[in-house]
Amino acid sequence: MNEIGKSVKGADVSIGAKMATTQNDGAFILPYLSEEDVLEIKASGYIGVSEKITGGKEVEIVLKKSHEDFIFKLRRIIFELFRKH
Repeated sequence: MNEIGKSVKGADVSIGAKMATTQNDGAFILPYLSEEDVLEIKASGYIGVSEKITGGKEVEIVLKKSHEDFIFKLRRIIFELFRKH
């Protein structure tokens, strides 16, 4: 998901040679992971992320925009205000 809680469709997710692409809801499946694996996520318009994961558990990763226009900044501020309440 991105910083305003929206799914990022089409992000490339990889662990070594294992690869997947996120679905419309941002979900992906990479089977047979170990607890030492590092998840790499890249999406157009976003800063890439590397995250150590624990096998068999769901993870939620927030991708940050590489460039935020005024409208996105405003939406992010509103999202953060309402998320705290």
